[in-house]
This record gives sequence, structure tokens and C-alpha cells, in this order.
Amino acid sequence: MKKLFMIFNIKKSPVLLLFLLFIAGCENTDYRQSPHVLRTEPPHDEISVSRTPIITIIFSEDIDPSTVTTSSIHFAQNIESSLSTSQNRVTMTPKITLDYETIYTITITTDIRDRGGKQLEQNFSWSFTTVPRPPFITSINPSFGTVGTIVYINGFGFASNSAMNTVRFNGILAEIISSTPTQIITSVPLGASSGPIKVSSATGNSLSPTIFTVTETGILWYEVSSGTDQTLRSITWVPPYFIAAGDNGTILISTNGINWTIENLPSQHTMTAVGYTPPDAYVIGSGGSIFYSHNYNSWSEIKTETDVNLFDLCMNSQHRIIIGASGTILFSTDGQEWKIITSPINAWLYGITQFKSNYYIVGSSGTMIEGKDGKHWVEKNSGTQENLLAIDTSSNQLIAVGYNGTIITSSNGNIWIKQITNVTNHLIGTAYTGDEIIVVGEHGCILFSTDGESWKVQTPPTDNDLYDIAWSGSLLVAVGEKGTILVSQ
Repeated sequence: MKKLFMIFNIKKSPVLLLFLLFIAGCENTDYRQSPHVLRTEPPHDEISVSRTPIITIIFSEDIDPSTVTTSSIHFAQNIESSLSTSQNRVTMTPKITLDYETIYTITITTDIRDRGGKQLEQNFSWSFTTVPRPPFITSINPSFGTVGTIVYINGFGFASNSAMNTVRFNGILAEIISSTPTQIITSVPLGASSGPIKVSSATGNSLSPTIFTVTETGILWYEVSSGTDQTLRSITWVPPYFIAAGDNGTILISTNGINWTIENLPSQHTMTAVGYTPPDAYVIGSGGSIFYSHNYNSWSEIKTETDVNLFDLCMNSQHRIIIGASGTILFSTDGQEWKIITSPINAWLYGITQFKSNYYIVGSSGTMIEGKDGKHWVEKNSGTQENLLAIDTSSNQLIAVGYNGTIITSSNGNIWIKQITNVTNHLIGTAYTGDEIIVVGEHGCILFSTDGESWKVQTPPTDNDLYDIAWSGSLLVAVGEKGTILVSQ
């Protein structure tokens, strides 16, 4: 009777019937939520992210590792990455270094499922930006100058806001005049010394690829066109002309040191020295070659009994002396007939000058010889074993120069004093202006001194070797490698 009563009552109660049907249907329904992204590292719109990031994605549910693939989680920029899964955490590591200052977007697709098989309801994407590019110096211009010189630092990654950059000259803080991402304009600060320039910003540091040489206030040089790429090895002032000589029989002539005319000798010899005694100019060089000219436009060859390389000459109204390899000394009174003189030493003789009534010759391994008449010579002690390449005079002393920054001076030709130069360049040519002694050498080195004892570096706008220098009374002209000509007033 009770069972029939229950059935009867259910059938008679529609509300109760619907409730029971609802309970029966719910027994097979899955009420779990679909997985979703809780957070990411880096988060959305993060800036200054490392270029080698380890990206982390935290889901609301443990994720089925088999659904974590480079298709379901990937960079929009198609960057290959490695993926690993641990419970509800997925780690993503790019296989390349990302670019600077670049927005990257990562997308997670609905192919991702949790361990119960539930998939993401919709694709999820977020973006981040990598770190700004650090500063990098590509060049500095100029590479030398005195305190206060304006310097242009070229490169990239500089802050546009000058206050966000710092510039130091060998550690000394400098003022920044202006700044763009590719150039900083600054000036050499007081107290700066020669060394690299360093640019720093919030993103890093950079050193200049070449050092900046802080020079003393003094001679200012600028380069002019010679019209040739032949190396020029000698120059002299033959009023009213500068005459320069060099490789492959090259002769250059100028009245102002700025504009030059090329005069080629009928010879391919290397011309190593130019000399002058009124009314003739002379050039000498390799293979015993000697040429002279009355008008400095056409040149005639003089034959001698030697074919050794000749390096320097000294001429006055009475004596004409040429020196060269293997102790060679040539002597003449008229410039046409030359006699070979016996040298007291079989060295290579590179430079000659007259001081008071005597002649002095320098050469290899510190060679120094003295002669009173150009025909009789005696060896002297120079106090150095360095090769001496040139010798000149000031108003009251002799100055000889050579390898490894060597400068020696003497007031009498007997006692020689080695001077401190603080350079290691080979020094090759000299000139005296009446106020200053100028010495030039390899890699564009220029030294100057007023007394022969205290020497200052003056770096010109070239790294080419400089072989000689001449003074006209108002203009200095230096010549060198690859047709280099520098002038200074």
C-alpha cells in the first residue's frame, strides 16, 4: 500500500516530478571551469625585459604537458623556443637573443588543455618590450685636441636627454653640449689626459675604439692636398719655393705650401732629400741618384762613382756633402764633381748638419761623426745605441732624433744629453723656426720645444708617417706617407 501511494503522489505532483528529473540530469554534468591564465612573467606591457628572458605562464589548473607545443604557445614573431611544463606552470625560453628595444607578443591558443581535458575558452596574448640598446661608440672626431676642443662622439644607443648620458675623458667628467641617439657633442674638460672616451647611460657603458690625445696648446695643423699618393720623404724651403721629393722620382713645388705642382724626375728612384745652395737645388736618392736644377722645373742627373742609397745632404757656398748607406760620404766644391771620402765607421749615415764651423753626421746604432772641412771625419760618442735618423741645429745647440722617441742634444758636439719625450714613435725629421724646435715622426707624431729639453706632443690630423718638415719664415710644412702634406702658420 505504501509503494502505490508514493507513485500515485509523484504522478499527482508536477513540481516534484520536475525536481526529481533535474536531480537525475545533474548526476552526469561537469561543473569544473575551463583553465585560464592567472599571471605571466614578464607581465603584460613590461619594459626593459632582458634579451634572454625565461618566460613563465601560470594557469589556474594543472596543464596536460602533451598540449604544450610550439603551436599552442608561441611568439608572434615566429621565434623558436623551448617549452617545459610542471603542474600549472609552463616555462618558455627563446633559443635566440632578442633584439634591443623591441615589442614581443606571445600567444596561447585554445589547444592548451588541463589534465581533465578542459581547453582554454579563448586565445590569450600579452606583450613586453626588451631593454633599450646600450651606448656604443663607433668613432670620435677629432681624436686629439687641447682642453676646450669640441669633440663629436658618434655611435648609437645614446640617450636623447643629455642628462641621461655621462662622458668621461680618461676618467675626467666632461660637459655634454647636446645629445641624440647617434651623436654626443662634448668638449675636452680641464684636467683631462690622453686615453679613451667613455660614454655611460642607464643601459650600459662604451669606450671609444681609439684613444683621445690631449695636446698642449701650441701649433695648429691642417692637411692640404698634394695631388699625389706617393710617399714624400723630404722638403726644403728654396726661396721662393717649397720643394718636396719622394718615391718614384716625385718632385712637388709650391710657393705657398697650399697649392702644389707635380714635377716628375726622369727617374723612378726614391728621392730621400732636397738641398739648396744658390742658385741650384739638389735632390738625392736611392741607387746613388743625384739631380740638380737651376729653375726648379727641369732637372739634370749627375753621375758619380757610387750606386748606394743616399739619405741626406748639407750644402753651403764652399762645401757640398752627401751621405748614405755603408758609410758613404760624397764631397764636392761645385756640386758637379763628387769625391768619395773615407768614413771612420761603416754605418748607414742618415742625417747631416752644420753647427758653427763643424759638420755632424748621425746614423745607425747611435753613430755620430764630426768633420771640420767635409773631408776629414772622426767618430764621436752620442751616448745612445738607437738609430739616429736626422740632425739639425737651433740657435745654440745640436738636436739629433731617431728610433723609439730618441732626442739627444748638445751645445758643443762633444757631450750629448738624452731628453725625455714620453713617446716611442720613431722620429725622422726636424726644423727650427727661431722660436721652436719641431720634430716629426711615424704615425703623425709631432713634438715641439722652445729649449730642446722640455718636449710637448702636438698631434696633427693624420696617422700617416711624417718624414720631414721645413720652415719658410712664416709657414711650417710637413710631408710624409701617401702624399701627406700638413701646414701650420
